[in-house]
Amino acid sequence: MTSMMEQLTNSVAEHIMSQIKDKLLPVISEKYNIPMSELVSLVNNKVERNKKIVATPKSTSSHISDLQEKIATAQAQNKVFNISTARPLADMPSNRKKYKFFDELGIAGLVDDSKLTDALKLLGAPSKKEIPVHVLASKAETCTRRL
Repeated sequence: MTSMMEQLTNSVAEHIMSQIKDKLLPVISEKYNIPMSELVSLVNNKVERNKKIVATPKSTSSHISDLQEKIATAQAQNKVFNISTARPLADMPSNRKKYKFFDELGIAGLVDDSKLTDALKLLGAPSKKEIPVHVLASKAETCTRRL
């Protein structure tokens, strides 16, 4: 006869394992191109010690080419590609108020949208906009004049 604490521990362990198998492993499998059966056997400790599991991130070259094609299509219409809605967007003052435009990349999107940040990373944009040295120097000069 098992105690109440052992039953509770077993119940919690089963719940955690089911969450790992149902939610975490499919994401890992998709992101790193690892067969689901290998991941399940790894979790169940059935992987041979000498066997290596090769995990490589999925290629993003197709995503980049798709995105560049959509940007080119939008530019052909004298517009920018809206990442948030996946449609061309006209460069108008009302749109400039709502969306953040990246003219050098030919894209726009909502400021806090994860799609926009992913697209910026994919296109190789720097994470923060760097301020040129001459602008920093002029700001420092104006600050010292005030003193």
